[in-house]
Order: sequence, then C-alpha cells, then structure tokens
Amino acid sequence: MRSDDIRAQGPLDLLDTYACVLHGLRRFGVVRSFNHPVGDVAEYWVSQNLGWSLMPPSHKSYDAVDAAGLRYQIKARWRTRDGRTPRMCVQLTDPPFFDFLVGVVFDQDFHVDYAAILPVDLVRGLCRRDGGSCSGQLSFPRRILRMQGVRSITDRLQYFPPTEEERRWGGASTAAAPEEFRVRSERNAG
Repeated sequence: MRSDDIRAQGPLDLLDTYACVLHGLRRFGVVRSFNHPVGDVAEYWVSQNLGWSLMPPSHKSYDAVDAAGLRYQIKARWRTRDGRTPRMCVQLTDPPFFDFLVGVVFDQDFHVDYAAILPVDLVRGLCRRDGGSCSGQLSFPRRILRMQGVRSITDRLQYFPPTEEERRWGGASTAAAPEEFRVRSERNAG
C-alpha cells in the first residue's frame, strides 16, 4: 500500500518517516540493524518462511542454518526502475564459509520478484573475482533460475511471514488487519 502523504513529504520529513519505519521494523524483529534494511528483511523473510535459524547479527560467515546444519549466506537486492541486472558481493574463501547462497531480488514495491538457492561450487564458478580479494561479484539475473543446480524458492517467499508479536496475537497479519493491529499495538504500548 502506498501513501500519497509520503509522496508529498520533503527530504527531511521522508528521513524522519524512514527512521520511524526502521525503528518499527526493529521492534518487530524484522530488521536487526539500522543499516540498509534490504539484507535484514531478506534474512528474516527467508529464514521464517523456510524454517531456518538466523545467526546473531555480528556473525559474518553465514546468515542462517537449516535443521540439517547446512549454512546459508543470504543476499538481496532491491530492484529499481533502471532495469540493471542485480549484482551481489560474495565472500569466496577456501574452505567456504557457507554451503549455499540464497539470492533474493525485490521488485520496486518491496515484494519478492524472484529468489533462488545456489550451491557454493556453482557460486564460485559464476562469480567474477574482485582483484586479489577473497570476494567476487555474482550477477543474479532472472535466467539464473533455469540453471542446473539452482533451486527457485520464489513461490515459498510470496507472503511476508508473521512476526513474533503477530503470532502472539493469533497470527493476524498486519497487511490483512492494519486497524486491529494498530489498536492492539497502542494498547500494549500504553
């Protein structure tokens, strides 16, 4: 849902609104830092929908672990109107820090456009190295979903998972019941 009021705001008001949004998302546990929230949102979205455990925010090697102990690095990009192919910076250490890379591309309205899981060996083969560093650039076009060894998870990420607070309230989605959620939120805050 878009707001015409937000579109009419000046730069300082937009920054204030953005700060309020980030504080609210942090309160719900959706973001874990105040850096660019795209990565935090993707980590939450993927881990909650796939039943994985998130690593602590300071953990640098991988972002989530599944029930079998497999390690996942989660990368995301928010596609803008310019149409450029999303690129993701990936740490390419030996031995690797993760078993699989999850790539998520959000459309301009912050919905999952496409997402996939790639094995680390495939990621190594697809990455363009950045000089002598241990990182590489992974081009992540939609056609990557058709590559052998890539598993699309786009369908599993079409809905934003309920937050812990929403689950305590019986699983009501803020998107489905914003008025009820706002009233409950105000009651709990006061």
